[in-house]
Amino acid sequence: MTVGLAFGSDRASTRSASMHRAEHAPWCVQHGVDGCEGQVFSLPGTKLHIWLTAPTTGDPRLVVEGPDGLVQLPVEA
Repeated sequence: MTVGLAFGSDRASTRSASMHRAEHAPWCVQHGVDGCEGQVFSLPGTKLHIWLTAPTTGDPRLVVEGPDGLVQLPVEA
């Protein structure tokens, strides 16, 4: 199974949004004090869960959680 993730390419709005911490990333489904979090995906046949997170809208990260812990990978929005 392939899971596709798309990110907006409008850099001006990303810069503007990162100035205002209360704004959400387009993929945000839950916003809290730690920023935005996207939908959690479970990869079939594995013990992996993946989702997007961002302390600010200008700092998105792909999070991979598995049996050995959690890894955050920076992504370009």
